[in-house]
Amino acid sequence: LELAKEKEVLTVVGDQVGSPTYTKDLAQEMKKLVSGSSYGIYHITNSGSCNWYEFARGILKLAEIKGVKVKPMTSKELNRPARRPQFSVLKSSGSGPGAGNTMRPWKEALKEYMEERKGL
Repeated sequence: LELAKEKEVLTVVGDQVGSPTYTKDLAQEMKKLVSGSSYGIYHITNSGSCNWYEFARGILKLAEIKGVKVKPMTSKELNRPARRPQFSVLKSSGSGPGAGNTMRPWKEALKEYMEERKGL
């Protein structure tokens, strides 16, 4: 959001797909796990996936920022010192009691976050 205030064009990686997760949702799920008799290994994430380009566009749309163009770029063009995975999508799952609860879609979580942010 800060860059969108400074630049007319944002270039964002479009070939890396992941699972955006709202920390508030993650904390609620963690609280359920630790307050029960859960054990094991868990993956906890909001449902759905997107690439960074789609995520950036969603953020700007919800922030009602106009006049900023978002352009996709490849990971190769970004030229980071460390390689990032092309596909790092997680699905909520686990090996113990209470495993595999499906959390709300990341788009709903992002909308709530952006609405809360406006109120700050």
